Amino acid sequence: MAETAVAIYWDFENVHACLIDDEAGEQTYRTTARYRSQEVVIDVARIAGYAAGFGRVAVHRAYANWQYFGKYAADLQAQAIDLVQLFPLTSTKNGADIRLRRRSMARPTWSSGRSAGSSPRTVPRRRGCSRRRSGR
Repeated sequence: MAETAVAIYWDFENVHACLIDDEAGEQTYRTTARYRSQEVVIDVARIAGYAAGFGRVAVHRAYANWQYFGKYAADLQAQAIDLVQLFPLTSTKNGADIRLRRRSMARPTWSSGRSAGSSPRTVPRRRGCSRRRSGR
């Protein structure tokens, strides 16, 4: 039986912002912390371990404007996460959303003997962030 391949795509700033907002109140990240150096609030190893429970991690990629997330460097490197730099193109925050959707819909070609039409399983994202509940 073939081993299940897992793809992990992070909208890293949104995950970080959700945790800040859940802890300190809705819109806290947007109004007080955005565009500043960020403290570590995400347990990267724990999330990567959870995802690995679904199968072999074939793609592990995180999207963000990394200039504010330098304190995560060791945690991200320890999990061999590919970092994709997103520069803010507009005042709205949808650059990562667009790239994540396009990338997760693509059908990669696997060099490990998998057929070109097979795609890795995508780990479900967490629902319930206060920013999502507010309709943002």
